Amino acid sequence: MLTQHGQGIVETSAGWLQPIWEQAADGDTVLTALHWVNSSHQASVPLSVLPSSGLESLLQAALQAYFSHGDDEALQSLPVHWEGTPFQQRVWQAAQAIPFGHTVTYGQVGDYIGCQGGAQAIGQALKKNPLPLIIPCHRVVAAGYRYTETQSADHQSGGGAMGGYMGEMNSPIKQHLLAYEQSKTLAASHVRYELAEV
Repeated sequence: MLTQHGQGIVETSAGWLQPIWEQAADGDTVLTALHWVNSSHQASVPLSVLPSSGLESLLQAALQAYFSHGDDEALQSLPVHWEGTPFQQRVWQAAQAIPFGHTVTYGQVGDYIGCQGGAQAIGQALKKNPLPLIIPCHRVVAAGYRYTETQSADHQSGGGAMGGYMGEMNSPIKQHLLAYEQSKTLAASHVRYELAEV
């Protein structure tokens, strides 16, 4: 049972993240949410308000590894707890299986979880993702989207709209994360991943 609740704020190259944590009666501390927040809403709550369980240093190290070195393994090993409908959880688990630097389409996620033709439902489930980056929903893109190195500020020059991110169409954060991950991959061109391989 989760009892205590707290939050902090941390700056990343993609924007400000607000981690939300809860602490169980047994003392274990878990992340229950990560929210992107507008810089104008910066709280005066530093990340150091996280409990002394070591979660603060784990989160800082994980974000540093991701944004400096393109390594998301530490993010995937953070202690987390999320709640959602059975359908949302299946979608989130599918998104978690997409490796760094790769993308899949909403339709591919639907096919993978047995919801053929359910791209819109997949998008709605991803919109409710409580832990972006840990559940990397930015890697799920619209069917016509193709990344190019010369994408412009309209975020659509890669061959089509990229799709939504946390409720925002063609989000600058999603664009930043996709471009960043592409820059860190060794592939000369963008790689579309097949979920069937996991």
